[in-house]
Amino acid sequence: MKTIQTLALLFVLSITSIQNLTAQTVEAQLTGNWKLDYTATYNHTSTAMRAKLDALPLETRSNITSAYRNRTMTFKTDNSFVMTLADGRKVTGSWALDQANSLLEVTTPNGKVFNYKINSLDSALLVIVLEAQKSANALFPEMHFTKIQN
Repeated sequence: MKTIQTLALLFVLSITSIQNLTAQTVEAQLTGNWKLDYTATYNHTSTAMRAKLDALPLETRSNITSAYRNRTMTFKTDNSFVMTLADGRKVTGSWALDQANSLLEVTTPNGKVFNYKINSLDSALLVIVLEAQKSANALFPEMHFTKIQN
């Protein structure tokens, strides 16, 4: 009986260690500097949204493209983030992961919260999708980033 209890305890401890390791791995992969891959982001936009974008006047389309191209996100180890827009303006805030490490919560200084599902994350690629209820009006609900430095 004591052997079974010991094995059960070891099993629980190993599961807990694996979960903690996974959380650390996700955080380690996420922290750093990411650049929006505008082409991949645009290509993963719905056909309906691309049609709307393509129907806009050329100047408006250019302004939208310019606003997104060269956008960077920096996720820091202290759970703060800095988004640098193409024109140099910066947006700051905080970030957190849910317990399953599949949801990224980004909070702006004024308290606005954006929840993104992490579709893909490795040492070079981050793909996040805005939660469903907010994505209906989003220009790019799915965004693709490439890591530029750590």
